[in-house]
Amino acid sequence: MKSMKKLVSIFACTFVLSLIGILIYVSTNKINAFNYYGFNYSPTTTKNDSSNLISNYLNLFPVFPQNMKKEITKKINDTINDTFNHTINNTINDTISATINNTINDTINHTINETINTTINDTINDSISATINNTINNTSYAKKSDTIVNHFTQDEVKDININTEVAKISFVQENRNNIKVEYKNTKPEKNYTIMYDTKTTENTLYITQKIITQNFHESINENHYTNNITLYVPKDFDINKLTIHTNLGDINNSDFFSNVKEINFNTNLGNINISLSNPKESVTLVTSLGEIKAIFKNNIKSFDIKSSMGNINVYLYDNDNSSIYSACSMGEIETDFLSSNKRCDYNIYSNMGNIIITKK
Repeated sequence: MKSMKKLVSIFACTFVLSLIGILIYVSTNKINAFNYYGFNYSPTTTKNDSSNLISNYLNLFPVFPQNMKKEITKKINDTINDTFNHTINNTINDTISATINNTINDTINHTINETINTTINDTINDSISATINNTINNTSYAKKSDTIVNHFTQDEVKDININTEVAKISFVQENRNNIKVEYKNTKPEKNYTIMYDTKTTENTLYITQKIITQNFHESINENHYTNNITLYVPKDFDINKLTIHTNLGDINNSDFFSNVKEINFNTNLGNINISLSNPKESVTLVTSLGEIKAIFKNNIKSFDIKSSMGNINVYLYDNDNSSIYSACSMGEIETDFLSSNKRCDYNIYSNMGNIIITKK
């Protein structure tokens, strides 16, 4: 029996090798194979087809006993199945392992590269920003401070005219019997000249300020330099006309404005915000680039308001159904008053910006 099994094993191995050669021949020479062996083989042959193929092939050898044919067929099928399963499993495992490893490696490498790049970029950006900010913050601006104070009597001031380059202008009403003009400034020690003057001529107080510098940007930076002009006036002090013209700066409201009969404010770059409670002869508000907000709580005989680029909001306490001429080159106009198609006592213009006129 042992000799029988040994013989079967030897024959099975020999048969497998022969079968492989036959299968190769069959797969490439189907017609000749069919004529010679009496069967047809294709690469899509199933497991059962393979068993039948082996049985048919063994039938070509009638010298083999039936039980030996069965043993040989089983041995060959087991060998083929083991070979195929081993090959398929190894191929699948290798493919899966390679795919997983490649995916993991690609993911890890991508993540590492992204992390490194992000970290490097953030570090560089933070370092650059910190360096710039530290340079700016730690830059030593050599400053020279100065305060100029002038006094004027009420009798010699009926009008005030202020003309400045860059300044913050304020009015303070307090218990006093004269007018104090105070100019506080800080400026660089070099390459910075302030031309400032106050004087009265024909009952008009003139305040002028001009800056000559090679670094105009720094001259307007309040964190470095200041230009503050403050007028301290008596509470009951009133004047005929107040004129303010500034190249750069806002004109903000003051209670003192209500004690002025005529107002003329002009800023090249800045906003104008006023609220008037007393009657006025005339009001003129002009800004080249900025917004205007005006609240009139009493009768205004005439006003001209203009912004080259900016919105205009006017609140008019007037119930006499006055008509207002308003024009807007680019923007919208909303009004609670009758509109006039020509210039009149009330005129509002905006080259670029909205106009809103509200009746209160």
